[in-house]
Amino acid sequence: MPATSNAAPTQTTTQVRHSTAELQTMLEKATEDFNTASVLLARSKAHEKDLRAEALQESKKVDAYSAQVSKFAASVYRGAGVDVMSSLLRTGSPQGFLDQMSMLDNLSRSQRNQLNELSTARRQLAQSQAHISDELATQATNVATLKARKAQITKDLATVQNLLPRASRSTRSAVGGTYTGPASGNALKALQTAYAQLGKPYQWGAAGPGSFDCSGLTMYAWASAGVSLPHSSRMQFSSGPHVARSALQPGDLLFFYSPIHHVAMYVGNGRMIHAPNFGENVQISPIQSGYVGAVRP
Repeated sequence: MPATSNAAPTQTTTQVRHSTAELQTMLEKATEDFNTASVLLARSKAHEKDLRAEALQESKKVDAYSAQVSKFAASVYRGAGVDVMSSLLRTGSPQGFLDQMSMLDNLSRSQRNQLNELSTARRQLAQSQAHISDELATQATNVATLKARKAQITKDLATVQNLLPRASRSTRSAVGGTYTGPASGNALKALQTAYAQLGKPYQWGAAGPGSFDCSGLTMYAWASAGVSLPHSSRMQFSSGPHVARSALQPGDLLFFYSPIHHVAMYVGNGRMIHAPNFGENVQISPIQSGYVGAVRP
């Protein structure tokens, strides 16, 4: 009786390359999800800081108006034994408090205005505090997304490293190049910077100077020209006017796939410079398949 083996069949080179290509696509998607969540988290934290500053100012207004209202309301109720501010807070609004006052006619126009200002300040403070709560909830969601994406990237990266033939893994080749095309102005500066990164390895979440992912390279290049881009290919797609493929100029950003998870820079003559994926270096290549649009920063 012939012997049998339980060993898993060995993948052919073609199968390994196919599996690696699929994992690299998954890795790039996860990387751009991570980058987008990182940008959103940073924006959320900045917004929270602004909201807290607003809430502090509103709180100071409430304190100031409360002191003024308490002073004149106490004079109205002097001798009545009523805790004026406690009554005001229980009614929920100055008008509700005023409706209970038997000496309403004793209030001057100025005093009425102070009550209205207190009501407005309290309402604005409550709104600011609610906005802060919403912002904190958004941050919690973004943190959870970052953790999940980071775990996925780490897992996929280990798998790709095991599958990718050692000979084809990224090695540090000669670094740097010189752009000699027709670009000018900011586009020229951005392309010169991008060319200087030729040969540097792809690394997820990296934005230079030693390694890059796709959106990190375009962000780094255009930053040298004084143009700020988010570290996210999807967000970069909304960072400037869209350009028809027939009207592309060197320096334009090229976007790929749906949902978008790759970005490159057009260099002219149907070619682009980009950080392709794990196992590859920053390089120049023909515009690849999956093109969905272009933006001029």
